[in-house]
Amino acid sequence: MKRIKTLFKKKKLSLPKVLPAPNLPQGLPVYSKWLSGEGAGSWFVLREQKDRYLMIRYSPEGVEECRSLFGKNAIFDLSQEFVLTYPSNCSIITILQNGTKIQLKKAL
Repeated sequence: MKRIKTLFKKKKLSLPKVLPAPNLPQGLPVYSKWLSGEGAGSWFVLREQKDRYLMIRYSPEGVEECRSLFGKNAIFDLSQEFVLTYPSNCSIITILQNGTKIQLKKAL
C-alpha cells in the first residue's frame, strides 16, 4: 500500500474525491441506488421480502457482490425517497430519509 501511495505522489496521480455514478447496468432495476466512494462505488437494490428487506449489492458493472436479509425498522418507509450513506455494506445499511438517519442490521 505504501508503494502505491508513493507512486501516486511521484507521478502526481490522484483518485477522484468521489466516484460519479456510472450508467445503470442492464438488468438492474431503475430504483437501484448508487453509493459512491473514493475510487469505488456500488449499486444497491433494496426490496421488501415478507417481514424483512432483501439487499443486493452490485459492482459498478452490475456483477452481484453480496446479498443479505435485514430486519425491518418501523421508521423506514421503502416507498418514500431515501439516500444510502456510509456505513453501508453486507452487514449494515445506513439510510437518510426525511432528515432521519436510519440503520438496518443484517438479520440473523
